[in-house]
Amino acid sequence: MGIELEKTTFKIPYELDKKLMNWYDRPSYMDHHVNKLKETPIFWHILKSGGTTIKLMYASCYNFVEACETGGLIEAIMAEEQELQRLKAEEAQLEQNSNGMQQNRQLQENNDNQQWQQWQPPQAGIKPSEQLPLRIVDSGDGRKYVNVDVTTSSGIQNAVQRGFVSSHLADVIFTPLLVENTVKLLDGGENKGRLFAMFRHPVDRVVS
Repeated sequence: MGIELEKTTFKIPYELDKKLMNWYDRPSYMDHHVNKLKETPIFWHILKSGGTTIKLMYASCYNFVEACETGGLIEAIMAEEQELQRLKAEEAQLEQNSNGMQQNRQLQENNDNQQWQQWQPPQAGIKPSEQLPLRIVDSGDGRKYVNVDVTTSSGIQNAVQRGFVSSHLADVIFTPLLVENTVKLLDGGENKGRLFAMFRHPVDRVVS
């Protein structure tokens, strides 16, 4: 009827083309003579497209160590529980020392003041869990995660500072921030990524 739709051309960002493996390249584990190149699978998590199911499948069925938001949450909860236990122990000790000993009140206040002077606040904007070394944490049901969060910009930057990708602790990365993860985490040399994703009809996705 004489109607012509607008045509748009998209070009793959240079960083993605450089730092991600070519689809036709053989996986590094199939070439035993290739020792330097260590690729990391990256799942582009397009929300409402079945990505959560894929994430659970790899963690529960294949026992893969994943990097997503879960590891950071688990580490933060563990750090808060340890801090709470420490505070409770200190409170119990102070209460035990103060019972029936009114004369020790001044000593206790002096100790508190001394502890306050010695206490150093954590770095601004960094949670206590983000200062811990990289490690694999368990969710309690057998699923394993690296204690980073690669689903937010601040989490990605923290993972970079802690040398996450070069540690190769994760078997697979799940993130909605594909470009940011590729640009900041991968180096395009020894540490490359192999992209895979799951897509859904856009209308069904919006309805969901």
